[in-house]
Amino acid sequence: MKGGYSLAQIGLHWLVALLVPVQYLTGGSIERTHHAVHMGMTPSYWDVVQHHLHNYAGIAIGLLMGLRLVLRVVQPPQTNQPSTWAGRAATMLHYAFYAAIIGQACTGFLASYFWFRIAPYHVVGSKIILAMSRCTSPLPPGTRSSPATRRWIGSSFRAGSGQPRNCSVASVSTT
Repeated sequence: MKGGYSLAQIGLHWLVALLVPVQYLTGGSIERTHHAVHMGMTPSYWDVVQHHLHNYAGIAIGLLMGLRLVLRVVQPPQTNQPSTWAGRAATMLHYAFYAAIIGQACTGFLASYFWFRIAPYHVVGSKIILAMSRCTSPLPPGTRSSPATRRWIGSSFRAGSGQPRNCSVASVSTT
């Protein structure tokens, strides 16, 4: 390995990256299933399947992120230490993603199996993770990408500013 992250760390990253969208796509079934049961109705079969998929994928994400964190502590990536404020901010955001995703898995597990009243915090956590992802650039400077990827990235930034759109830090007015 030349440096950077180990093959295990990269593999775990992509496993989590593939599972996270499943959570957003199946999350609506949770409310529909609970609403149907509360109203004395039988939830639809597909909603129950999505509900289970959401729960089990969330548990898998939590376990995989815990393993990623252990690997990161035991085998720190061989990268240059960030010396600029932007590099330090990127490192802090990286650790914030670990905390947010592991916290999200924990609140989801608690809401599903032990204490449903924590569910609103789980919903807020999903919105925080989405906001955090909007504050990051998906590709480092100088990385080649397809025209479709460049259009997608361009739609995530305010025209000409290079600043993320819908990012609470970037949207604060200084005037």
